[in-house]
Amino acid sequence: MNQYNDMNVLISSLQKKEEKAFAYLYDHYSAALYGIILKVVNDEDDAADVLQDAFVSIWKSIESYDAGRGGSLFTWMLNISRNKAIDRYRQKNRVV
Repeated sequence: MNQYNDMNVLISSLQKKEEKAFAYLYDHYSAALYGIILKVVNDEDDAADVLQDAFVSIWKSIESYDAGRGGSLFTWMLNISRNKAIDRYRQKNRVV
């Protein structure tokens, strides 16, 4: 059994900036987040870029995640990813 199957251990490890925990997070959640991002931006290259940007943001701001606020870690990551995808969509489809 992987130690990161316990969500509290995973979150604590991420907040301590443990790279193995982040690799686990990416391995287990990137496909789902990519699929959601792709639905928004509708371009595979843009979706890959947004996914990378989202994970950088997740890494940098993981200390701000608070499980006590009622949302799961996945929901928190989903919101970051979706917002970045919407920003990319708006940027690419801006009418000048």
